[in-house]
Amino acid sequence: YIHNKFLSVGDYNITVEALGSDNYTADIYTTDIHVQNWNWTELQDLIDTPVNGTVNLGNHTFVHEEGDPEIINVPENTTINGEGSTIDANNNPGIFNITSNNVTIGGMTLTNSSSTPITGNASDITIDGVEIKDSNGGINITGENPSVSNVNLTDINGDGVVVNAGNSTALIDNVNVNNATGTGIDVTGNDVIITGSN
Repeated sequence: YIHNKFLSVGDYNITVEALGSDNYTADIYTTDIHVQNWNWTELQDLIDTPVNGTVNLGNHTFVHEEGDPEIINVPENTTINGEGSTIDANNNPGIFNITSNNVTIGGMTLTNSSSTPITGNASDITIDGVEIKDSNGGINITGENPSVSNVNLTDINGDGVVVNAGNSTALIDNVNVNNATGTGIDVTGNDVIITGSN
């Protein structure tokens, strides 16, 4: 089994030729391989080992499997760049739980979560460039100075974006909620700035 860094998920038959010193074929090996997605244990390992505070996910698909962590915890002062990755909860509850300050999440698609995919109770949480779909909820953040921008939510069973900034400023920019059964955008705070959102 190998991960899908270079190949799409599936089964392959490969042939490897080993050349001799005179560039003539010495041996030919043929084998079957199975390319699989990454799981959440590997995702948590990546997030737990940031480089200079940044985690690059590398445009992979991460699927929750039996025995994986129930939810992904994000350390303080961490930026997660999804680089186009998809994180599939596989109908398990939640994806990211943010309880540490100064966390940024962006550049990814979150799907198939049986409860709110992004929850946070900390200061300076930034969600930028995330798509959430086919989930029971979207984003629910409590804490000072939250920022949610460039987010699309589609087919949400429940509320889209719920933010409570307390006595601080909440920034909501270019957030679009399509087909949510609950409230689309619900923001409270001392100063609420909402632009380009619906």
